[in-house]
Amino acid sequence: MELGYNQVDLANILDINRSTIASYEKGYIMPTASKLPEIANVLSVSVGYLLGETDFLNEREAIYDFERKNKDGYIIHDLERIFEDLKQQILFDDKLNFKDKEITEIQKELIINQLDNILKIISL
Repeated sequence: MELGYNQVDLANILDINRSTIASYEKGYIMPTASKLPEIANVLSVSVGYLLGETDFLNEREAIYDFERKNKDGYIIHDLERIFEDLKQQILFDDKLNFKDKEITEIQKELIINQLDNILKIISL
C-alpha cells in the first residue's frame, strides 16, 4: 500500500492471481523460492524482510544502522565484551579440544593473542 499498489496491481506486476496475493498476506500460503526475490524487488525490500528474518527493509537500511552503531562505538564495545568472555573461557577450560586434540597452553596463548589482534584491527 505504501508504494501505491493494491492486490490487483501487485498481481499484474508479478503475473499471478489476486487471490494468491491475498493468500500471501493472510499467511495461508508462502511464495515459491523463485517468486520471493521478484516480490522483494517489486516492493523494494529484502527477501529476509519478507520472511521475517530481519527488521530491516533492505540492505541499505541494514548498512546504515550498522554504520550508525559502529560510529557510536556500540559494535566495538560489544565485540570487546564477547572477546573478553571468549578469552576467559579459553584460559580456564582445562580440556579445550580442537579436532579431538587437546589444545596446549601455548596454543591458548596464541589464540588469545590473535583475538587481541583482531580487536585492534577492527578498532582502526
